[in-house]
Amino acid sequence: MTTYNSADELAQALRRAAAAHGEQERELGHEDADWPSWYADHMVREQRFAHLPGRIDPKNLTTAHDTNQPQQVNTDPEQDFMLRYSGE
Repeated sequence: MTTYNSADELAQALRRAAAAHGEQERELGHEDADWPSWYADHMVREQRFAHLPGRIDPKNLTTAHDTNQPQQVNTDPEQDFMLRYSGE
């Protein structure tokens, strides 16, 4: 369900939809005859997903893995087998 608390809040939502729709029409290269449906869908989705965070710029991402060098791994298969199964 989509609701607005005031006429001003609804007007602001319509202005945001108009701006977004203008970008959509520029990408399409022509006017959208079914703009009321586009506005309605945009406004419902905007309100439904308003709690989501803004776009994350990939440049601001960091890695969370350990940057230490990995420990030396035993490459002798017989010794590796003995180490793995010696406790059983």
